[in-house]
Amino acid sequence: MINCTIILTAVTDLDPSDIESVQWFAGQKLIEGASGLIENLTDHRSAYYLVRLKNTSGCEIETRVNIKFDNSLPYFAPNVFSPNFDGINDVFKLYFDDKVYKVKSFRVFDRWGA
Repeated sequence: MINCTIILTAVTDLDPSDIESVQWFAGQKLIEGASGLIENLTDHRSAYYLVRLKNTSGCEIETRVNIKFDNSLPYFAPNVFSPNFDGINDVFKLYFDDKVYKVKSFRVFDRWGA
């Protein structure tokens, strides 16, 4: 879930000009600044996400979805290795389970970032 954005979209039959307000909640907490029909989630917390629409007549409708994030990392990468042929930590190897099916990008840097 690193650098991942989840997009929630509220689908309604209301004409956009008839919508007075849109509120998004994560659990009981109002998501500040979220006021459109589309909300981008970058805070990966498992919760019930609720959207509440209020029309210009004052009627409110709401719906919710339960989103569960598995924030456990399905891989392990050692943070150091020393390819100096002394037989100790000479090989860098990634360890991962069957949840990982593709490595999109992988880079190795020295201690100075080069």
